Amino acid sequence: MFDAVRNNKKIVQIFLALITIPFALWGLESYTNLSSTAGGVAATVGKAEISEAELKDALSRQQEQLREQYGPAAAEIAQSTAFRTGVLDRLINERAVDNKVKSARLLVPDALVRDTILNFQEFKNDEGKFSREKYSAELRARGMTETAFEERVRVGLAEQMLLGPIVQSARAPRSVLERWIALQDEEREVAELHIDAKPFEAKVKLADDAAQKYYDANRAEFEVPEQVKVEYVALSAEDLAKQVKVSDEEARKWYSDNAARYREAEERRASHILITADRGAPKDVRDAARKKAEEVLAQVRANPADFGKLAKTASQDPSSAANNGDLGFFARGAMVKPFEDATFELKKGEISGIVESDFGYHIIQLTDVRGGTAKPFEAARAEIVDELTRQAGSKRYSEAAEQFTNLVYEQSDSLKPAADKLGLAIQKSEWLSKGQVPPGILGNAKLQGAIFNADNIKDQRNTEAVDVGAGTLVSARVTEHKAAELRPFEQAKPLIESRLVADEATKLAKADGEAKLAQLAKGEKLSLGWGASNKLKRGAGLMPEAQKAVFGAPSDKLPAYVGVASPVGGYSLYRIDRVSKPVVAANDPRFEGTGAAYTRLAGELDSRAYISALRDKLGVKINAAPVVSEEIPAE
Repeated sequence: MFDAVRNNKKIVQIFLALITIPFALWGLESYTNLSSTAGGVAATVGKAEISEAELKDALSRQQEQLREQYGPAAAEIAQSTAFRTGVLDRLINERAVDNKVKSARLLVPDALVRDTILNFQEFKNDEGKFSREKYSAELRARGMTETAFEERVRVGLAEQMLLGPIVQSARAPRSVLERWIALQDEEREVAELHIDAKPFEAKVKLADDAAQKYYDANRAEFEVPEQVKVEYVALSAEDLAKQVKVSDEEARKWYSDNAARYREAEERRASHILITADRGAPKDVRDAARKKAEEVLAQVRANPADFGKLAKTASQDPSSAANNGDLGFFARGAMVKPFEDATFELKKGEISGIVESDFGYHIIQLTDVRGGTAKPFEAARAEIVDELTRQAGSKRYSEAAEQFTNLVYEQSDSLKPAADKLGLAIQKSEWLSKGQVPPGILGNAKLQGAIFNADNIKDQRNTEAVDVGAGTLVSARVTEHKAAELRPFEQAKPLIESRLVADEATKLAKADGEAKLAQLAKGEKLSLGWGASNKLKRGAGLMPEAQKAVFGAPSDKLPAYVGVASPVGGYSLYRIDRVSKPVVAANDPRFEGTGAAYTRLAGELDSRAYISALRDKLGVKINAAPVVSEEIPAE
């Protein structure tokens, strides 16, 4: 029966991300979504409040992430009380940590904020380098200023400073790691005997009214949902773009008009020596720092060849000092403006004077220059044609969208006028069941709601033009309809009886298996048709429940026997004939990886305990109503 083992994939409802270390899981979204304070209060943490509006916003954003991961199944997950409670719990954790950060007066250097922002993937171009243009555009799209965003990053880093030492303090005892690795290597020789439920079906005698009782108690199982067939038209920017033909002349003109886009950005490599002094530091502090920088500059001027050595010993930028002051290559927009302006004015090998920035006083040496060359038209042609095609498609879509919307609304008894006017094909669906999401554009939640709208069904009129995403508008019209109905008992009876017989047979098979297991445990000899022994390790070859039973069985006396109900029907007995426990070598390479995984998990558990203590100290009051009653906005 080992061949009968299947790997059944399920959607796992994971909510760990809602309660784990805040900064470790935050991305750009956590910094750029502003909370609202309108409406009632969902919870209070000490003196801080979490508004209902803020909770609703967090629920909506988390639901969107679920939708991207799990598709249609996300809706059911997101409506669960566990999900909503988890989101609120995360917000409470954030408030508790923020309170501690403020009371501890944790300060984050400007340089660390800068380096963190430079490493955000959202702000990098296709070559993986920080782009000032993407940075500004992304923040504008989210309605944030650079100052506000930098402050949010600073807060996140401060929270990491608070929780980081707790996470990193966890340690994995070598004895524990050795035991863990040994368990993974342990091998058990196992034979299986599967007791199939099918032969027991002949012994099952159902009561005359068993099927009727089941039908009456489980009517929802036998409801046939409302069904419709529809015809529909779709206006798509992508389809319109396919109709566009870009001439060579148009492509060359675009290349000429946008020459800067096809020029490789000039990049410069520089080293620097930094004497730190924040812009807001007292004048005497900044004067002392400048004097120190002037002394270092004099040493550099006296012996330019020793720039790297001086950077290593004198620079107060630890990340670059370790590399003799080297900052690597960077383009315009990657550094603060005074530093950038000075660097791009230097010639290769030149050393600047004192350059003042928000971070302090710099001495810069330009070590290399690259880039600044243009990509030839032929190399850029495909990219240009694609760009012009998409632009033309988007323009045609914008021009046609309003016309499409008006036509399907104003002539709501037919899709033909819109199809004829805009050159669209009228498509037809098979039967669609209410509550069952079909693949493709008809599976859009808003469109499904419009299709199954009672008035649209009754009058067989066009739905409104629904934006289903990806630059596509769809309107549908019901052509056939079947009302929801309860399948008659006589139709359902054979299925019910078959199910009840199978259930009873499974119980008999289990009872038989458990009886045999009890006899084997007593040492009785039974003539059974065991399968061949197989060598197994944890995590392979068995269903989870069987894994747990087989590898949890004592191995001091062999053979050992265990049994579990089989997910493929019936009952399975397992005979453990031999257990191999290999010795873990002292230099086993898995110690490092296993230790890292163990300490990471232990650190997260410690941080949760710490956050829980912060919450207890502050006091948390939860208004349960918003958690269980608010509807999450549909897409």
